[in-house]
Amino acid sequence: MGMLSRKQLFLKQRGWLTLVAGLLAAAALFPAPARPSRPATVIARRGYWARYPEGSWLGFQQARDAGARLSADAVLTGDNVWALLHDTTLERLYCRPWSVDAVTYDQIKDLAYCGPLADRYPQRGIPRVRDFLQEFGPAVAEVELKNTPALPPERRAAALDEVANLITPLRSTLMVTSFHPADLRELKQRDENLRTGLVVYYAREISRVRAGDWESIDAVSVRAQSVSARLLSRLRARGKTIWVYDTGTPWSRRRVRQLAHLAPDGYVVSDPVAFRKDLAFVQRPPVRWWGR
Repeated sequence: MGMLSRKQLFLKQRGWLTLVAGLLAAAALFPAPARPSRPATVIARRGYWARYPEGSWLGFQQARDAGARLSADAVLTGDNVWALLHDTTLERLYCRPWSVDAVTYDQIKDLAYCGPLADRYPQRGIPRVRDFLQEFGPAVAEVELKNTPALPPERRAAALDEVANLITPLRSTLMVTSFHPADLRELKQRDENLRTGLVVYYAREISRVRAGDWESIDAVSVRAQSVSARLLSRLRARGKTIWVYDTGTPWSRRRVRQLAHLAPDGYVVSDPVAFRKDLAFVQRPPVRWWGR
C-alpha cells in the first residue's frame, strides 16, 4: 500500500512538472500581443481637478507643468461673455444661488471659490475663456460648450460666432466639443477647418446622431463607464478620433488596463500625474523568457 502511494505521488509530481514545462514552452513560442505603438494623449479635465480647485488657474498651471494638455468648460454669461465654468449655476463652486445666464461677467469675475480644496488653496475670480486661451494657447486640447441649447436663437448665433473667433488661431491644436451635434454642425458652417468633438455620456446617444451630422464631428469623447470594444469599433469605422473621459473618480489599474487594451486616442482625466503612472504600469513590456 505504501509503495502504491509513493507511485501515485510520483505520477502526480510528474504531471505538475509536465504542465509547468508546457506553459513555459507556450510562453516562449507565443509572445504576448503587441501593445499600441502610438502613445495616447493625456488631457487634464478642468485643470488638475483631483489635487487643486476645479477649473482654477492654479490647477491649469499645475496640469500644464506636469506635461498634460488641458480641457476646459465654457458657460455664457448674461452679457455674452464665455466664462471658464462647468456649471450653469454658481451654487456648487461659488456659493451663490445664481444662474450664470442671469448675471454679467463683471458681477462674477471676482467671486471667491468655495468648492473642494478651497481651504487649502484659496482662489478668487472666474477667468474668461479668452484669457485662458491667450495664457495657455497650444497646451489647450479642448473647450467644451455647456449652455448653448437654452439660449435664444440670436444670442446662440452670436455665442457661436464668438467661439469660432476665439478658436480660429488655435484650430490646428484645439477641439471644440459639445453634447449637442447642432453646435458642431453650426460651428463647421462658420469654419470648416475647426476641429469639433461630440461628448457622449451614455453609449445609446451615439445611435441618436443623425446621419448628416456625422460630417460635422471629427472626434467623440466617451465617458469611461460607457466604453466598450464594440462602441470604439463603430467609431473607428467612421474614422473618428476617440477620447475617454472620467467624471472625477480615478480609475482602478484594472480599468486602466482594460481601456489601454482598447487603445483610444486620448484620456481626459482628473489626475494626469497619477493616471500617467498607472498607464505606464499596465503597459510595461511583458516578461520575456530565454531572451525573447
